[in-house]
Amino acid sequence: ACVMSEAGASCWIGDKDWEIEQPTDDPFCAQSDWGNAVDVVADRTIFPCYTDLAWDLQAEALNYGLAVEVGSFRCESNEGGVACQNDSGQGFVLNRTEVERFDL
Repeated sequence: ACVMSEAGASCWIGDKDWEIEQPTDDPFCAQSDWGNAVDVVADRTIFPCYTDLAWDLQAEALNYGLAVEVGSFRCESNEGGVACQNDSGQGFVLNRTEVERFDL
């Protein structure tokens, strides 16, 4: 599931085969969930820590082959997963088998 706004794009995945090392220098992350979300904002791509997620469960799905643009962010869905990026070319590709950040 992904959420987009003028501030960025955030995607969360529940069923995945990959793991990301949890940061040890962030006290918030030590007390929260980690490793299922990836965000792209104006100047970087990050793996955020979170305590609660608020998703619109009635939101329309982004079918394969379609893209959505909100402000300076674009997300596109295809059979390989979802790819989101900002105007600077920073972003990510997310699917069940991998997550890749690019142009960091």
